[in-house]
Order: sequence, then C-alpha cells, then structure tokens
Amino acid sequence: MASPQGFITINPNGDASVVVSETSNTKKEEIRFRVSRSVVEELKLPGDKPEIRLTGNDVASLKTVELLLRCMELKYSKGTLPDVFYAVSITEVWCVLTLVDIKALRHFRPGWYRVPCSVLQTWFDTWFKQQQPTFTKREDYEQLLYPTFAFDNAAAFAAVTKWLAYDVVGQIREYNPLVGEDRDDHLSFRLYGDMHMPKDVIRVIRGSKAALRDKLIQLLDKSEQVFIHSFCRCRIQGLANFTEALLKPYNGSQQTLLHRTPLRDVLLALTESFEYEPPTGADGCRGCGTEVRGRMVAGAREIMELFDGICITCMNRLVNMPEDYRPSTSDVICAWHGEMTWKLSDIRPPSALPRRPKADSEDSE
Repeated sequence: MASPQGFITINPNGDASVVVSETSNTKKEEIRFRVSRSVVEELKLPGDKPEIRLTGNDVASLKTVELLLRCMELKYSKGTLPDVFYAVSITEVWCVLTLVDIKALRHFRPGWYRVPCSVLQTWFDTWFKQQQPTFTKREDYEQLLYPTFAFDNAAAFAAVTKWLAYDVVGQIREYNPLVGEDRDDHLSFRLYGDMHMPKDVIRVIRGSKAALRDKLIQLLDKSEQVFIHSFCRCRIQGLANFTEALLKPYNGSQQTLLHRTPLRDVLLALTESFEYEPPTGADGCRGCGTEVRGRMVAGAREIMELFDGICITCMNRLVNMPEDYRPSTSDVICAWHGEMTWKLSDIRPPSALPRRPKADSEDSE
C-alpha cells in the first residue's frame, strides 16, 4: 500500500528505488518504489536516480508500471502479487505490453524498457484463468487475440480462437483498444498500431471458422443426400419435413442459418431442439424415419468437439518446416487436442502445403 508520502515497498529488503511520475494536464503524481537493485539494472534506466516519467501521451499509468516492477521483482525475491492486479481490464493488459519486448513467432516489437515479455507470463496466465468467466462478448475475445499470442500462452490462445470460431458471425478481426478509430490523425495509431499478429496467423484463425462452417454444410448436404438417393415412397415428404424442421428456428431462411447465426447456436439447436417429423408410413424406414434426428444430433455433437482452438505449439513447429514436409500424427499432435486443430494451425502458405497422396482405392476410380 502506498503511504501518504507516495512510497510503495515492493521488496522490504530492496536496496534501490525507482521514482515513477505521471503528469497530466491538471496534476502530477509521483511514487517511489522500493525494489532490488537487480530490477533497476534490468530496466537500464539512466542516471544515479532511476526515474520513469509518464506523460499524457502514455497509455501506461502508475499502476501499469507498478505491475511490471512487481513481476520483475518476483524473479529476485519471494512474494506474491496483490489481488488487484488479477482484476485489471483487458485494456490494462495491452498497456503493460507496451512496456516490454514482445517476441512471438515472426513478430517482434520492442517495449519502452526492453524487458522481455516473459517476465509477465506467470501473472498473465493467472489473470486469464481468473478473468475468463467474465469474457462474454465478441469485443472481449477479439481484444484478447494479440495478448494471448504475445504472451505465447497456448491454452489461452486456443480458448480465445475456439470461442471466435464457434461464436462469431462474420469476419474475425483483431481489436486493438489502444488505437483510435481515426487512424490518420491519432497519435495512438503511430505509437501502437504495430501491435497486431502476423497476417498468416490471422489467416489460419479465420480459416478455422470457415472450415467448421464447411463441416456443417457437409453434414446438411449428406443428410439431404440420404433422402435424395433413397428408393422409399416417403423420401419426398421426408426431405420436405427435414428442410422445414432445419429452417424453422431461422424463419425458413438458409442464409440466416449458415451466415447470420453463430455456429455454436446452430449446433446446439440441432442437438437440443431439432424437431423432425417422419412422414406417414415411414415407420421402419432408415432414410426417413426416427433415425434422421439421431444422425443430426450425432453429427452436430461431432462438429462441436472437432476443434480445440489454434495451437501456438503446432504453429511454431510447422512454420520453419520445408515446403515438402508433411507432418505425421506422432510428431505434431499435442496431447490436448485432435487432428483438425493441428491441421488448421499450420501457417505455411496454402500453396506450399504438400498434396495428400492418393490412396490405392482413389487411383482406381
């Protein structure tokens, strides 16, 4: 806690201090932090009296710098972070990222104090786990893309990309809360506009959403083909009943089903409220009978469990592989996810990916 004199002890045994001042148009606030000398040396601050000056153009605040100092101090002395730092906003996470060096995959961004981003990783991991239940909006998850990527947090990045793939309508985008809407005039864009992921990473994130949507289309098409290729008398009425039940939650609009409704909502509707009515006389008919609903429920559940989010580990493994390298199950798939996840995590250009060899049965067709 800060004393009335503006002094905060981070390390009771610290043999150095850092003065942090924040100046705005109306006031100036100053706090002296007691830390170990190793923290001061790592910050590489000039002069005999280390000082950090924050102005009105800085997105970082006194609390932002305090968070960084406390995380750095944990490398040199025992202690814990106050709970308040595990309750900061997503924007504050972005603010503290401006202070440190970020190196992830092909992306590098120098911070103001050239401290490696890794010093904050343990804090961020705990912060994300505690705050994740509060993330409910598209804006939350699109703001979390860059931080989870920058911190190289595989579990958090996978959780964010999975949510976006299943729960977003339209194009997935990165949302940088530090950048103003008017990019031509805002100083914020010139200072922080480079805080974004490489284009290849965005491509595979968007591609995962498209791939899952394709799986849904395949499920619906396959279900329709069962009726079309049946020889039973009830197939025409069965297909009509199937289409009616499928589109009922969407006012009869296929466009609403496929392009204006989050995939998760569509899959949940298929598993929980798909009301297919078999035609009269369809008892015992495998194509048009009660099995139709079972096929749809099973297919929807499979798609729901198919994708675990984009895997940073797999991206790092594959990015520098030669163009003719085709990964095998044993050397790529991480223990926590399945095959579709690592395939969608391959950020090599699509033109560089090797074709799948044809099986003997395919050659003979």
